[in-house]
Amino acid sequence: MSPAPLLGLGFGPSNLAIAICLLEKGDAPHGVEFIEYNDKFKWHPGMMIKGSHMQISFLKDLVTLRNPTSSFSFLNYLHENTRLLSFINLSTFTPSRREFNDYLSWAAGKVVREGEPEGKIKVHYGESVSHVKAVLERDGEEWTVNTFKVISRNKEGDVEREAKNLVVSLGGYPSIPKPFQAFHTQSSSPVSEEAFPVYHTSQYLDVVEPLLKTLFPTPSMGKKSVRIAVVGAGQSSAEVFINLHDRISELSLPEDSTVHVDLLIRQTSLRPSDDSPFANEIFNPNMTDLFYELGEGKEVGDPLNALSLREEGLGGIGDVQAEGRGESDGNGKAREKLLKEMKATNYSVVNAHTLQTLYETMYTQKLETKSQPRLRILPNRKIVSVSTSPDCSRSLIFDIHNSLFTNAEERIEYDAVFLGTGYKRDGWKGVLGLEVPAFDVTEEKAVMEVGLSEIFPQFIEPIQTSEISPTPSSSSSSSRNSAAGDSDEDERLLSQSHLTNITTPSSFAAEESKRVSPSPTERDWKVSRNYQLLIPRHFQYRGRRGTFKPTVWLQGSNQATHGISDTLLSVISIRSQEMVDGFFKNGHFE
Repeated sequence: MSPAPLLGLGFGPSNLAIAICLLEKGDAPHGVEFIEYNDKFKWHPGMMIKGSHMQISFLKDLVTLRNPTSSFSFLNYLHENTRLLSFINLSTFTPSRREFNDYLSWAAGKVVREGEPEGKIKVHYGESVSHVKAVLERDGEEWTVNTFKVISRNKEGDVEREAKNLVVSLGGYPSIPKPFQAFHTQSSSPVSEEAFPVYHTSQYLDVVEPLLKTLFPTPSMGKKSVRIAVVGAGQSSAEVFINLHDRISELSLPEDSTVHVDLLIRQTSLRPSDDSPFANEIFNPNMTDLFYELGEGKEVGDPLNALSLREEGLGGIGDVQAEGRGESDGNGKAREKLLKEMKATNYSVVNAHTLQTLYETMYTQKLETKSQPRLRILPNRKIVSVSTSPDCSRSLIFDIHNSLFTNAEERIEYDAVFLGTGYKRDGWKGVLGLEVPAFDVTEEKAVMEVGLSEIFPQFIEPIQTSEISPTPSSSSSSSRNSAAGDSDEDERLLSQSHLTNITTPSSFAAEESKRVSPSPTERDWKVSRNYQLLIPRHFQYRGRRGTFKPTVWLQGSNQATHGISDTLLSVISIRSQEMVDGFFKNGHFE
């Protein structure tokens, strides 16, 4: 079997947008493939809570900002499902999260129906990627790497594929705070009576019903007093907090039972997300240019160019740089400052509608003294440690510090915990074998398969023993764009995934010049403006010079260099065009 011209790892919204862009490009290569862990398209399945809505406009779908006439648009999805007029009558730009998920699933199915029969695109569901190797071929006294070998596993066993270019969009995996790492239950189903009931909010809908049946088996059985903790101050935590109240309120509980659901947050109060028009400009795709240049030491002028808001008289964010030209610091400090200011729109914040619903719910319980459960928000709390309860094998005791007072310490026992503590997005390093030398190759052969860390040992990442291993996720996204918001990243969903601004030939030459081996002390891989991982072009391996030709492209893991929208849905349609243009300009297709 010949190598795939492009192989996508993950098939969440970000890689789905890539697939659509390739289908709509008339001269795209045939034989593009995608590998997806789930058995069908899924997008934050654990957070499809009834009544939850998107926090971005439906116009920021998979295609509209790139191609408003595309048949893969949200509006065409409504048309084909005979709901367009009904949706118009809703007078809203923000569909329910369930409907947007249905749209994404519809688009994924349309890609398969249109792409597979012609041999353009093939999606392999139900496969987990194990690792990636570089295929070394010896030609005389030199090595050449022309392809990657990708090893995945499905229900029938291991599967091997070769590819000339990879686009990695694995999504995020739960970020579990250190006090909870020994107790977190990674499996979503079934709820085990032996495991501690500690879950991430991304698992919520998968576990909440069996969990409540365990805590309240019958109206006359179960514990007389139950406490459930929700940790985090973001959108997902607030939604879980409210939904737990609604579900438990429907149970028939004994009159002498008490149920408490606590929301533990580090800040003084829940804060509303800033979704005003000016604040929303930071999610515009052209802000990616400004953010990237801030760390490159380049002269930065008006980032919006002819389309600047200043020229339109709106006085937008672009004017910060438009007032004068200057050179950015080139070391990331300007990026860090801007990113910190941006986070108020998307991290550890809750949308106004959810806050209003929560406040009304908590106000109502003041009128109904016997209502169950009792909701309580515990602000200024830092969880210092977590231990098992001596009286109950499955309960946990929190040692909590109140940051407002010097010696304010608390100990509270909980029977179940939901963590709205964000996601980590560095799983691509493990898949590409960049954390440790993964393969012991002792005998030299004419053709060898080795990990990237064998060829580029200067980039080996130190092992983070305190972190959990990444679990596959097709949610390529966060608060506003990611349907599953959390205390660190809430819902402007990717994701995983992840503007018409095409990189010029001169900028590609600049990128190519960077493909040289960095200092052995430099472990940070660099990513180009068009999301290409800048792998050194030349290397030394076993005393021989080598040339590295395949390319890797990253989605949803570049927030530090490309801005807050990188993990969100806001930019994925235009980013897909940028990346597809990059594939054809800088990819390896020989």
